[in-house]
Amino acid sequence: MNGFASDGTEVRLDKPGTYSVTVQHEHSVTCRNGRAYSCTIEQPVEVCVVEAGSVVPVKLVSNPSLDKAMKARFSLGTLPQWTYRGSGANRFRLYPMFELRFSCLPESVAFKAVYRDSTGLEIAMPDLNVRERGRTSTPRCPCFTMGGLGLDQGKYKGTLVLRTDEPSAYRDPAVTSIWDGTPEFPIELEVERIK
Repeated sequence: MNGFASDGTEVRLDKPGTYSVTVQHEHSVTCRNGRAYSCTIEQPVEVCVVEAGSVVPVKLVSNPSLDKAMKARFSLGTLPQWTYRGSGANRFRLYPMFELRFSCLPESVAFKAVYRDSTGLEIAMPDLNVRERGRTSTPRCPCFTMGGLGLDQGKYKGTLVLRTDEPSAYRDPAVTSIWDGTPEFPIELEVERIK
């Protein structure tokens, strides 16, 4: 089996098994005021290689009854507190903190989140990935902020969009189907630079 890193480097894994590798992420953000920030993060991960044909494809499911039931199980709350990010001259705070609430899902989900601003520009939110096996009663309330979006000081109105992410569903072998829906939530936030 051949795989390729984002820089084009080939990784060859010939035998089934679990392999430990280090993934390097290059991040860069350009703010609306023209300032650019970048960093490199290394993250150890395990890669599981299986025989070809032994993985059951994940099915995307959707129908009017399921869509209505799933949408009713999600809500977005706010926690009235400031969150501080950055350091030195680049310190800022955000208000509020958000809480995505869901429980008793009739179908499994796998989402990647994006923030869509009022102009339609979309920014990925790597800190908010949602994977949950369906038909469990455990309530979930992951908290998150909008600190990784590179927003300059000001007040913002936008939308949190949860998009179906089929590849991440494969992380749980028990998941064979996921909901093919896209919940959206209006968001208002404030960014304040700290001098």
